[in-house]
Amino acid sequence: MKNMSFTHLYGNLKNALSGLKETYQTQCSFRTEICLGFPLFLTALLMPINALDKVLLIFPIFFVWACELINTAVETTVDRISKDWNPLSKRAKDISSALVFIALIQAVFIWAFILWHIFANA
Repeated sequence: MKNMSFTHLYGNLKNALSGLKETYQTQCSFRTEICLGFPLFLTALLMPINALDKVLLIFPIFFVWACELINTAVETTVDRISKDWNPLSKRAKDISSALVFIALIQAVFIWAFILWHIFANA
């Protein structure tokens, strides 16, 4: 296994933060998901619920963000190859968009289920 130096780890962190910054600056969907997800994240942290419920509420938020980053990476790669319309390019973009859509549905379902469970048993 390759020895991971602090310099190497710092470089990885710098690249990751650069990717987050670039995505935030260029992708309206990512900004929207951050603006909606961050208050939900704080709400989950501050709710008087058990740790497992907190994790179950927080995980889908980060999952949506991760899926949006994947979607952006796919779209950027496809655009890098060619800006010309191509059915395979469209398919790749549509599939990565579907990933985000499914993640959003999953997040809404989990939040609704857990909140219903909390308030129904209150």
